Amino acid sequence: CDHIRLVGHSLGGGIAALIALALRPYLSSVKAFVFAAPACLTEDLATEADSCVLSLVNRSDLVPYLSHNKWTSLWSSFSLRSLFSPSSPSSVSAPTSDAARLDLLLDRTEDPVPSPDGSPSSSQPF
Repeated sequence: CDHIRLVGHSLGGGIAALIALALRPYLSSVKAFVFAAPACLTEDLATEADSCVLSLVNRSDLVPYLSHNKWTSLWSSFSLRSLFSPSSPSSVSAPTSDAARLDLLLDRTEDPVPSPDGSPSSSQPF
């Protein structure tokens, strides 16, 4: 078999990406196409994955944006209650709209990866 293609969604997408990276040294043609995979790669692995993993992400899906580091950083920096309850007392002013709360939670004010022409894109290379 000359070509292996892996496909996965959510947790299966994360597993497909990891398997593609593991097989890459032995089979250079392996590719993974993943949908809404969780953030399961380190920055170094994500760079390696550029050549063999294509990840498609819906901008409003929480799973692909919430890495372990992002969650623990958010938890230690803010009270989650202040993010989701604008009327709760807090030294941090809470966003007033659900969309603003989501953007703050995910630390995204822009699309994660712009397309080559600069317009927003919903795909990520890892």
